[in-house]
Amino acid sequence: MASVDCIQEAVRMLVAERQALRERHAGRDELESNRLALAGRQRQLSHALSIVTFAAPNSPGKTVQKGRHRADD
Repeated sequence: MASVDCIQEAVRMLVAERQALRERHAGRDELESNRLALAGRQRQLSHALSIVTFAAPNSPGKTVQKGRHRADD
């Protein structure tokens, strides 16, 4: 699996490409191709981040919610 940094860079590149496509008034097919590629990379990034987050259970900034307890009145 690609590293999180590599995937983030790919997402940034696709976003920049999308902006360039819009500025030159690209056709629908080009925009759709970019959109699909971007959606795929975003899914990869989300998956990679979830693996990194759950692989380090005591990492700083991670909160774990074990369950809610309700006080009886």
